[in-house]
Amino acid sequence: MATQTGTFVNHGLDVITITDYADAAITNLADTNILLNSCDYEPTSEKMMVKNAAGNSVGIIVADPGAKCEIEVTPVGTTAANAVLAQTALLNQKDKFIKIAGSAKHPLLNDADWYVNDVKVKGSNTDFSKVSLSLEKKNSISSTANPA
Repeated sequence: MATQTGTFVNHGLDVITITDYADAAITNLADTNILLNSCDYEPTSEKMMVKNAAGNSVGIIVADPGAKCEIEVTPVGTTAANAVLAQTALLNQKDKFIKIAGSAKHPLLNDADWYVNDVKVKGSNTDFSKVSLSLEKKNSISSTANPA
C-alpha cells in the first residue's frame, strides 16, 4: 500500500458536502470530507424557433432551463474504512436527488435539486479511488421527495 510522505496538500478543487434532498445526512457521509477533483458544468434549455408563413425564423422560445454536471470526487474519511463506507454511500445515490453545499469555487453546484443519473467508481493500486457522478437538474423540478 502506498504511503504519503512530506507535506500534505489538498488535491481537490474544493471540499463539498453532499446530503439528501431534504438536507438530512446520508449514512456514512456525515463525518466525511468530500474532495471535489473536477467539475464540468453546463447550463441547459430547450429552444424552439418561431417561424412566419414564409418559413423564416422570427423568434425563439427558450424553455425548461436547467443544468448538467459531471463531478469527480474523492471521499476522505478519518480512517480507510470510513472512506470506503463513504464511497459506497455515494454509489448508492444513483436515481436519487441530492444536495451539494460548500463549494466556494463552483457556487452553481450549491443546489438541493441535483438528480443523480449515473455513478461510477474508478481507482487502481497506484492511485486513490475517485467517484464520478453524472448530475442533472431542471429549474421546474423541486426535489421534495426521492423516487422509491
